[in-house]
Amino acid sequence: SEDLRGSTFAKSFEEANRCSIWVQAEEDMGRVSHNRIINEADPNKPRKIYFGVAPSRVDTLWGYLMTRIADLTRGVQFLHLGPDRIYQHALMEPIKKNGRPGNDWNYFFDFVEKTSGASVRIDPITGSSHLRIDGGNVKDDWDLDNQQVNSRIEIAMELISLQIELFRDHHIRKQRWGFGRDWALLLESDHANLAKNANLMNTKSGEVGSTLMAQDGASKPASTADSLRLSDPRAIGTACLEISEMVTGSGLSEKVAAHACIIFYRYINLLLPSSHSNVASSATNDSGGNNSTSLNTSFKLRDIQLASLFIANKSQKVVKWKRLEAVLEHAYRVFYPGSVFQPESEEAKNWERRVIKAEKTVLTALNYDVFWRGVDWVINAVVGTKAMAEPLAENAMALALSGHVLAAGPMLWLKYGPKYAFAAISGFLSIDIEPLFPALSLQPLTVSHAAELIYHSCQALSRVKKSVSLQNKHELFGDNNSLMGKNVQQVQKTCATYMSKHQGRSGTPIDDSKFISSPAYKEISERAKMRRVFRGVRSDKIEERILPVLGKICFESKCTVRFSDGMLEGTNDIVLEGSWKALSIAEQLLCEVASLPAPVPFDQSAAQNAMLYSALAGIHAPRHDLRNPPGESSAIKQVKIQPGLLDMKKIDGKHGWHGTFDNPDSSSSLNDRAAEDATYDSGWKTCVAANAPQEHLDAAGLRWWVPHQYGPSLSGSLCEIFSSPKLIRGGKVDMRALAQLAQSFAGGYKGLQRQYPALSKFLSGKEGGDAVEGDGVKSSNVVAISLQRWPPEKIEMKERSTSSGQNGGMQMGFSVAALQEMQLLHQLHFLIPSPQGHPNFILPLAIALDSESGRDGNNDDDKNLSSSASAALPNTGSATAAAALSGITSNNKAANDILAMIERNQRAAGKRQLVSGSHLVLEPTPINLQKVMSRYQRKNNGGMIIPPAVLASWCHDMLSAIWFCHSNHIVLRSLLPDQIHLDHSGTAKLSGLSKVMVLHGKDRTKEFDPLKFVRSKKGKSDHNHSIEDVEPFAAPELLLGGTRHTKETDMWAFGALLANILLGKQLFPGKDRVSKMTQVFKIVGVPDKDNYERAKRFPFYSNNMYVIGEEGKKKKYSRGVEKATRHMLKAFVAGTSGGDHRHRPFDHECFSGLISLIDSLLHLDPKRRMTADGALRHHYMVNHIARVERQEFRKEYVRDWLDLKENVLTKGRRKTMGPPISMMEQLQGSQSTLPTNMPGGNGGDSMSEKELKRKAFLTGASTPGGSGAADDGDDLYNLDDLLGKSGPGTSSLPLKKKPRYSGM
Repeated sequence: SEDLRGSTFAKSFEEANRCSIWVQAEEDMGRVSHNRIINEADPNKPRKIYFGVAPSRVDTLWGYLMTRIADLTRGVQFLHLGPDRIYQHALMEPIKKNGRPGNDWNYFFDFVEKTSGASVRIDPITGSSHLRIDGGNVKDDWDLDNQQVNSRIEIAMELISLQIELFRDHHIRKQRWGFGRDWALLLESDHANLAKNANLMNTKSGEVGSTLMAQDGASKPASTADSLRLSDPRAIGTACLEISEMVTGSGLSEKVAAHACIIFYRYINLLLPSSHSNVASSATNDSGGNNSTSLNTSFKLRDIQLASLFIANKSQKVVKWKRLEAVLEHAYRVFYPGSVFQPESEEAKNWERRVIKAEKTVLTALNYDVFWRGVDWVINAVVGTKAMAEPLAENAMALALSGHVLAAGPMLWLKYGPKYAFAAISGFLSIDIEPLFPALSLQPLTVSHAAELIYHSCQALSRVKKSVSLQNKHELFGDNNSLMGKNVQQVQKTCATYMSKHQGRSGTPIDDSKFISSPAYKEISERAKMRRVFRGVRSDKIEERILPVLGKICFESKCTVRFSDGMLEGTNDIVLEGSWKALSIAEQLLCEVASLPAPVPFDQSAAQNAMLYSALAGIHAPRHDLRNPPGESSAIKQVKIQPGLLDMKKIDGKHGWHGTFDNPDSSSSLNDRAAEDATYDSGWKTCVAANAPQEHLDAAGLRWWVPHQYGPSLSGSLCEIFSSPKLIRGGKVDMRALAQLAQSFAGGYKGLQRQYPALSKFLSGKEGGDAVEGDGVKSSNVVAISLQRWPPEKIEMKERSTSSGQNGGMQMGFSVAALQEMQLLHQLHFLIPSPQGHPNFILPLAIALDSESGRDGNNDDDKNLSSSASAALPNTGSATAAAALSGITSNNKAANDILAMIERNQRAAGKRQLVSGSHLVLEPTPINLQKVMSRYQRKNNGGMIIPPAVLASWCHDMLSAIWFCHSNHIVLRSLLPDQIHLDHSGTAKLSGLSKVMVLHGKDRTKEFDPLKFVRSKKGKSDHNHSIEDVEPFAAPELLLGGTRHTKETDMWAFGALLANILLGKQLFPGKDRVSKMTQVFKIVGVPDKDNYERAKRFPFYSNNMYVIGEEGKKKKYSRGVEKATRHMLKAFVAGTSGGDHRHRPFDHECFSGLISLIDSLLHLDPKRRMTADGALRHHYMVNHIARVERQEFRKEYVRDWLDLKENVLTKGRRKTMGPPISMMEQLQGSQSTLPTNMPGGNGGDSMSEKELKRKAFLTGASTPGGSGAADDGDDLYNLDDLLGKSGPGTSSLPLKKKPRYSGM
């Protein structure tokens, strides 16, 4: 029998021709169930075809079928595009030639026919879903045989597949890069085809069989859904009502209920038979997961409810998260009204085990994609555009997050999102919703549908048991739904009226990626989209000089480089896109490598191109959009099936990577000593430099992160890319170059043979054997990444010590700090409509988990702890340690102490830790601010001044991040240099958000009095009551006993940090509260009536904080921050021989603006400190932004930043008395050797053998793992003072060579 529902032709035929079709045998006439033929005796007998259409159209449809049969008879094949039909328009776009003559083809299908010999066109019978591929008729051409026809068709199909992959890669790089799926697009897509494509994508990577569930397990999701009663919509709605009531009873925000319901909907969406169970499970299994965990049938619906609520509760930071016993207590009241919850009972312990296990199952099944965007952005958008008053907007949002609305289903909350629920509820409340359409970029038809979903949800839940009904239920959700029914009609009428006024708005697809909730956020996004262009570069110069090092230039500068045809034949335009820093670095490197003239701004270039095109073509050229280059296609939204989950076992985090200009083939051209001195020390203790194989990234859905191995075009067209060897030469296609391009997408030659078997033959020779290395086949590539521990080790140890068994409480489950940090990053990056999100925060591209601990939902904490402890003891064989670890499962505190001791011993012994545990995968980040400060700090009247151009850019970056946090009601609480990452372009990025504080809604408009939040009077142990007391940049009110962190304390910390960077040492040194406050009073002034006299009322204020004069009287210092800073800067400069690290003459005035800014930030009175917004408007920052537009300043920044970075990465091993090695020499692997003498060394001095041995011993003890090991960024083992000046003998220690990189 035949199931027509599984036939792509029948489905497409019905959609294109608006009819229904089925086939039936004569003996089975009248016995058809759901378009499936039942009990057919002989499938080879003739059948009748029935059309469900007007009789007048039957002959036309019959003619279509006869045409299709004739095509199939003569060997024509049809390619079903499925979800890839979104690229049909791009496939049919004309090839851009900029008005000059080019090849014989004008369209991609012409190129395919010229290359393969098969003609391709859209199938007229089925519309846009099929392509008709004709390889020729054997009867008409006697020179053809069936094998040749099939070969033509195979090549044509592979070329089409390759072009679609290019389009997919081109457009997905324009979407958000952060971790997580886009559930709105996921629900819109073709489920079966998405699953098939996910399987195909993983097949390319050689992971066949680990992607989709086996056929014999296809019924498993359905059985799981049945066991959870998911077939009953009222059961799901009731579950959401119960979640809302539990949240209300526990005192949490209604936003927690919305987050919990979204997690709940995502999980059950995997289990419903009509959902993406196959797709999601494929993503789960890609990294070695076990799908049986995610589809565990032993759970009840309540287990999933509570697990979702527990995850959402731990992810928020607005209020203190509730422990599991508190959540279960309120759940017990909802499930069993009138009963009393007993935390010590066996029933409670059983609930604890089930919820913790369900939490692991939900996290594993969703691939940790449990984070959401929140709803604050909706309120900010409507209030910022004055579409609605803030109190009214907050009330409408609170009602939109109530239980009855949350129960409206996954269509509303996963596909449409909270802004449509907000608009519908606003309409129900008789609020004018027309201003909301432009403010929130709403579709009127979708708003109307959202209103219907909420109305039907309330109707379905009107008869649920009374115990579920919320106590403070709004009258809108009463038993009488007549009021809501009238309001639905009013909402629909308003939507229809708006559509009639604004034609065309209803057809716009749902896309929140370009939504802007604030004009200031748009300005931030535009920083990463600046463009400049090199016009008219000779193609041969690009192929010979630029293309071989293109990947390294992009890696070093973080700039996107694309190519387009130039106006003159034999030329190309090189378009650069990125931040001003990325553009400046890429410009200088390209100019040095290829001797190019300076580029021009793209706006100017677009106008010149239009004029030149008009002159060459002899016609009036169309006006191009100055924001988009001619020939650049609009972005096509991609479905991100997999959120991005990696396996730590497949990531190399032990060897690191070269941070700057590594040339895999150049090491042999340099002598051994120079190669050792050129070793770069990337990464640090909390951010490891690592690399991942391309196949693993492909399997995890991160193909877009793999660097280009060709010159991408502006449109993504196969005919317009720039490759070496070139695809097209003199109008002819190089099939070998095509095969190499396909191989880069397939992840290697084996993948090429699987996915593109016809093209692979052009690399393997006539016999079809395996190609050798010289035959164009490359080994698998590795991609540079950075790994940051998730959560940090110290926080993880603290959570373990308080999680279970010690205080009699229930388990914590998955790390609270990890969930909170990821949730905050997810929300902050969403607000910026840019692929990279906010440029001054770290961007998690993926999550890397240990297979043993993070993947297996059945492993308990004790097992993980034991395995990690045993892994931390390599080659010890210590009986004492083994005996101690044997009792690890019975005493967690003892286990933690043992692990801490092991860690201390290993560091003391100089052993480098292996990378283990869960990590966030970040863009390659070579250094952090702590490493720079350690290298440039003031020591023994030495040190170096940070270049003013670099320091000003860091100041702007950090201020931008602080302002963004404060505008979103986030207080950082701590601002330390090891939390500030510096990427390859020199951009500062903030990390460590697990420590921040999110202000409650009631506290966001209050002015806090620090004296109302203080500690008790001083006691015996108050000196170490809080860790904030000893932080280097703590504000005075915290040092004096305040407990409340505010935006003002952040600004003090920022000012103190700036002073430390500028001066090379702390402005307020001290190891305890008294010594620090003494330094504060000396510079900021002592408390008096004009200088925050209220400071004397703090509990830790003491007369010991004053400096006592000769006569025994307290010295009363007046405020003098600016004067003191200038004096200390002059002393610092005097100790550095009057210059910076490049020995240029020092100009004190270049830092006058920065000193003025520091003075504005360091006030004893918190209210007098400059805000983040005011600091961005300070003349120092305004002048910096103006200078960025000058080419001279950009060149200065590039020289200073690259020299600083090299100095830090090499730990000063290169000679600093002269300019850095030429960029072109480093890129091209010249024969130039690096200087052999160290910074400040005396190459001609002779030392005794004893002295050499002493220094070698000290050097080995100070650098774990040898001199090539990573610098932790602190001075714990820094023995430079003991070593003194370096000589040639100090570099005689062997240096480990780090793995070379391809594609960087």
